[in-house]
Amino acid sequence: MTTTDAASHTTVLDSIVKLCNAAYEDTLAAEKARGLESWKARDKAKEAFMRALPNLTADTSIRAYIACIARAMSLEIVTKPEGAKLLYAAQIAMNALPKPAREAGRSGPGSQGRQTGVTVR
Repeated sequence: MTTTDAASHTTVLDSIVKLCNAAYEDTLAAEKARGLESWKARDKAKEAFMRALPNLTADTSIRAYIACIARAMSLEIVTKPEGAKLLYAAQIAMNALPKPAREAGRSGPGSQGRQTGVTVR
C-alpha cells in the first residue's frame, strides 16, 4: 500500500467513525431536548450508534467497524464485555473473507494478504 493509499484508507475509516459518533451525539441531543431522562436518552443514542455501524462484509468495512467499536468502548458507549464480543464477531468476519489468489511469480511468506481493493506494488 502506498503512502497515498494508506492516507486515503485512514480518511475513509475516520469518516465512518465520525458517522457513528454523529449518530450517537445527534440522537442523544435530540432525545434530551425532548425531555427524555439521561439514561433513556443514552440508550436511544447507543441504538443509533449501533445502527450506524458498517456491515461486516469487506475488509475496509470490517476495519471501520473495529475502529467504531474501539471508539465506543473508549467513550463507554458499549461495555468492555459487549465490545469484546463485537470485536470477536469482526475477527470472525475478517477470517471469513476470501483469500486472494497468489500473484504470478510470487511465493513465500507475506505474498498472500486480504483483499482491500488497493493494489500493492
